[in-house]
Amino acid sequence: LLDFKFIRGVEPSHDSIIKAKSEIKPLIIEGMFDKHMFESEKFDIVTFFQTFDHISNPNIFLKNCIRVLKKEGYILAINHNVNSFSAKILGQKSPIFDIGHAYLYDLDTMKQIFEKNGFVVKDVFSVWNNITLRYLLHLLPLPLKLKNVINRILKTLKIDSNIISLPLGNLGIIAQK
Repeated sequence: LLDFKFIRGVEPSHDSIIKAKSEIKPLIIEGMFDKHMFESEKFDIVTFFQTFDHISNPNIFLKNCIRVLKKEGYILAINHNVNSFSAKILGQKSPIFDIGHAYLYDLDTMKQIFEKNGFVVKDVFSVWNNITLRYLLHLLPLPLKLKNVINRILKTLKIDSNIISLPLGNLGIIAQK
């Protein structure tokens, strides 16, 4: 059973660390995750969210992750899915197609790169997001005037805060050392 006695976070943004809750700040190491940060087999689980597609050398990153994981430790990661329904509909207007993304992945390529780097992939899945209709409208690439009209209708009907669940374009992976 996992006891979570040793928890650490790695964050390259000084501003993000400053904004973190006071009880979390001491657990965050400022910088980019690399093999020198932690000793081998230190963690039961490694997580990273909306990070992997920004990594310029994902094979080295995964080798560093597997090194710091204990025997049979797990990774849970979430990032964009280039073959998601939203990416196909929005095309180049999708936030997935961003200059900050070094690589784009789908369910198959995520599985392949993790397996290539020594992990046993337990699951690769589409992530469903719970969002309000107001936020969904904000995400859609519609003209501002049309968004304002739709927003007024949603408010009038008192459904702008209703939450819906959609696969907006992310994937998740669970893999084991």
